[in-house]
Amino acid sequence: MQGSDYNSWAEWTAAGYDNGSYNEDPQFDARSIAHSSHCENWGYRVWNVEDTFSLDVDGNGTAAALEDGLLTIRYEFGFRGATLITGAVGTGCTRCTAAAIETYLAQCEAAKITDIDGNNAIAALEDGLLTVRYEFGFTGATLITGAVGTGCTRCTAAAIEAYLGSLKP
Repeated sequence: MQGSDYNSWAEWTAAGYDNGSYNEDPQFDARSIAHSSHCENWGYRVWNVEDTFSLDVDGNGTAAALEDGLLTIRYEFGFRGATLITGAVGTGCTRCTAAAIETYLAQCEAAKITDIDGNNAIAALEDGLLTVRYEFGFTGATLITGAVGTGCTRCTAAAIEAYLGSLKP
């Protein structure tokens, strides 16, 4: 099978095309694959990761702190099932069940999309907190103070705002 035979990032990674080796360079993340013309030349279908993954966890077309941000940080704290989704799924959702949201966030984690500070580790009190603060509209020092992890590659408010901005639905 070639990459063009897969219909999603999850199928592509499950088939072994994402062995994690690309992440040896901390400046290169899974989102960069979407912009690589070389992948097309190898015969692999390229997904636009920005269109596939967004801050809109419940799939209702918006990214809201008390919905999507809360789902993200709860997931990163290890909440699953009803504890994950109760009171946090927005009206008009397309991912409305715990199973659908868990699958989506697991894919985001596998692709390092939710590693907001780029330190190759996903942590609720870093990446989750940055997501929630951003969705509440925080910027600058208010956004990042006490929430950027050691070894970050996106360490400044400007870098984190730009990254999160690229994930808006």
